[in-house]
Amino acid sequence: MSQESVDAMVERESGLCDHNIIQLFKTTLGREPHSDELKSIKQTVLHTLQQQFAPQQKRAISSDVLAEIQTRFGYNLRPFQREALEDGVLAMRDVFLLADTNAGKSLVFTCAPLVLRSQRLPRPICICVSPLNSLMRDQVEKLNGTGVSGVHVHEITDELRRGAYDLLYVSPESLFEDDFMEMLLTPVYKDRLSLLFIDEVDCVSWQTFREFWGRLGEIRSFCPGVRVVAATATMAEWRYHRVCKLLHLANPKLVKDTGHRLNLRWSVQDRPRAWKQLLDPLAGEMAEQCARRVRQRLK
Repeated sequence: MSQESVDAMVERESGLCDHNIIQLFKTTLGREPHSDELKSIKQTVLHTLQQQFAPQQKRAISSDVLAEIQTRFGYNLRPFQREALEDGVLAMRDVFLLADTNAGKSLVFTCAPLVLRSQRLPRPICICVSPLNSLMRDQVEKLNGTGVSGVHVHEITDELRRGAYDLLYVSPESLFEDDFMEMLLTPVYKDRLSLLFIDEVDCVSWQTFREFWGRLGEIRSFCPGVRVVAATATMAEWRYHRVCKLLHLANPKLVKDTGHRLNLRWSVQDRPRAWKQLLDPLAGEMAEQCARRVRQRLK
């Protein structure tokens, strides 16, 4: 299919979303959108689709930004982290990120403001949705001294409305509160909200889990120009397709960590006398304990 045909299809589809936007406003905010809100969202939808279906051009993170990330956070980006940022976030493309626990998924989110600033965007704001309040508090504390500001959102404050923070950590329940959704419609967030990072995204497909996890896809209608990074440790293929559908991920970049760690090593040794090799250290320890008791009695 020619690029002209793709462009025409994109423009046609973006013009058919009025009903969905109106229904979402009624469900979430209890009202219909104002004409300027409807027009603004439709324009953003069209712009986002045009970017997602335009011929892709590789964007690399500059050496200066890589050095800044190492200085601020103490880590060099691993291949999967760099792939998620370059081929996804910088390319205006959704990302589905599969990486082991403690592999460094959260670093993709925490260093995203630095990467996005390098593209001369207005000071970007990123939102992280997580099911665990304790984890969000820990991640906010770890930002101290990095030069990246973050807050665990419990209520809407004047600082939040002004866009004073780079990273907002929020639960799904708080995300869908009326005050938060109204804040996302303000000019500050329309201009600067750049990334939605969903941690433990497998929760989205759990039918019996917290209600608002299953509604996270609705945020795309409020913020259609926002890139989404959906992250989890492992997921069956059928569940992956279900989550992509529920979140309305458009042609997401699938990024997988290999699990290979240069600082870990496996070795195998021949143990022809394994039983004796196991008992000798134990016998030595017992002998030392007995010797200590004998020395104590001799004092």
